[in-house]
Amino acid sequence: MCSLLDWLKLVQLHNSDLRGLHPSCGVATAIHNAPSSRQLPHVERNIVSGDSLAERIASRCGYALADIRPDYGELTYDGNKKHVLTMSMPPIEGPAKHRKLVMSEHEQLIAGALEKLAVLSPSHLVLYSGSPLLAQKRQLSEYDPDFDFSSEDGDPVFHANAVAAVADGGIFQRYQLLTPALIISLLVVFVILIPVLVLGITALASIQSPLRSEAPSGYSAHEKKVQ
Repeated sequence: MCSLLDWLKLVQLHNSDLRGLHPSCGVATAIHNAPSSRQLPHVERNIVSGDSLAERIASRCGYALADIRPDYGELTYDGNKKHVLTMSMPPIEGPAKHRKLVMSEHEQLIAGALEKLAVLSPSHLVLYSGSPLLAQKRQLSEYDPDFDFSSEDGDPVFHANAVAAVADGGIFQRYQLLTPALIISLLVVFVILIPVLVLGITALASIQSPLRSEAPSGYSAHEKKVQ
């Protein structure tokens, strides 16, 4: 077995977050150069959480369990024991552009941890685990002081900050009204539909009725006046 088992737990991690990493980054290089790798993009919701599974592995195999922070310093461990190391990252949320930025920051921390792990134990196993946000109450409480995981129904509760309950500024600063879909719809209306409508109205206005503009054949206004 491996002398070290490193468990990297990323909250709200999507499969696309790993695919979006730059091919030359540390994590992508480590995965590509690994002797073997296995990917499980979808698992059941009732599967054991990362913390519980790490504890079970450490208990069953007699490993020492240690939880390390993303910004930890030098890693030291007892060479006479095997270890299970767990590192939990802050949640990854928001649109794709923001997620990519957050994931790039996570990647630097993870790459640094992998380098230290490789120095301590060349033979090791690394598990990248994504977990749903609702299962990470304790972790969120560390990163968000407004998070409360003591609700009776088991659901996470966020308490708004009383000082910054309402954002300053107008409605456009509080809410995102001009979404990309709305902007595209407005462009289609103003660029395509309105010119077509104006052209149709102009064409209809230019059509004249023959009964009003042309006299019937054989009709003479002078003869009718004489009669």
